[in-house]
Amino acid sequence: MFYQAFIGCKNLLSAADFSDFRIANDQTFRQTYNGCYSLTDAGAMSISTLNGTLNFNNMYTACSNLTGIQGLELPALTIPYGAYAGMFENCSSLSSTPVINAAEISANGMVGMFSGTAITDAAQVSGVAIGVQAFRAMY
Repeated sequence: MFYQAFIGCKNLLSAADFSDFRIANDQTFRQTYNGCYSLTDAGAMSISTLNGTLNFNNMYTACSNLTGIQGLELPALTIPYGAYAGMFENCSSLSSTPVINAAEISANGMVGMFSGTAITDAAQVSGVAIGVQAFRAMY
């Protein structure tokens, strides 16, 4: 749906408001803001149901000025394959993480999620069933 919608928009400062969305299907937000290096605010979002795979894969990758994630919630209880993989990769100004309330994290569900960020405290993750390499290279 929003796959690569704003990819490479170099002057975009704020992300769209996706707060009315509750379900993300296969690759819905994949690479939506990839390379939008002027983006400072992740926008509002609280999607609780993830269907398919790669839902938020590389959504904010290389948004090097991204600092504002206050409106971003990740309440999904099940994280499918690659859903959050590389979501904030190389967001070098990002220093905080959203709370992740998943009970089940599939293989590669969060691989490289915060790689290349300025985060010093690990994300709060409450996963119970964790798949193979779910957290590989997470930071």
